[in-house]
Order: sequence, then C-alpha cells, then structure tokens
Amino acid sequence: MENNIYSVLYILVIVTKLMKKNISKLEKFEIHQLLYKLNKLNVTTREGQSLLHLSVNFQTPVDDFHTNHVCKFPCADVARLLMRCGADVNSMDNERNTPLHIIVSYQKPVR
Repeated sequence: MENNIYSVLYILVIVTKLMKKNISKLEKFEIHQLLYKLNKLNVTTREGQSLLHLSVNFQTPVDDFHTNHVCKFPCADVARLLMRCGADVNSMDNERNTPLHIIVSYQKPVR
C-alpha cells in the first residue's frame, strides 16, 4: 500500500505540471473530483503521513529510476491541489506533526 501512496504522489506532481498546460474545465473538474475521493480515504504511510504531509516534506523519497528528474519535494503545487480537493491540513502523523509543522521546520524558504 505504501508504494502505491508514493506512486500516486509522483503522478500528482506530473498532473500539476499538465494542469498548467491547456486542459479543459471538464478535465480539471474530473481531476479535482478524483482527488477529493482519494483524500476522503485518508490513506497514510506506516508513519501516519498523508499525501499532504509527503508533498510538503523535503525528505519524501523519490524513485531514482524514473521520477527523480521530474519529482522534487516539497512541491507547493501538489500541496495546493491537495488542499483545494479537501486534504485535511490538521491531520497528524504518528509523531503528531501536521503538514504545517513539517513546513516550519525547514531551514530554507520553499519556492
């Protein structure tokens, strides 16, 4: 299951890049609808991290084989998309950190 969570996260990075291109309102709506349903499932890693936690964490692992040149974390575009689609900004991982706790622990500002 955890590998699937990371795969979805990598796909979301690609989706956010594609959404900046010319896609229809219907396609955008369908993406938001699917992501809303996914957020409602509350999937987490073994450490209790949600997709939103992973999207804002610079320590999120990236598969070196195919995705390391496309996916970089933290990814503000993915975080924004997740929040627009109902991600719980107050969800806590096993260490009781919310996504905001992860963001404020950075040494450098996120761009």
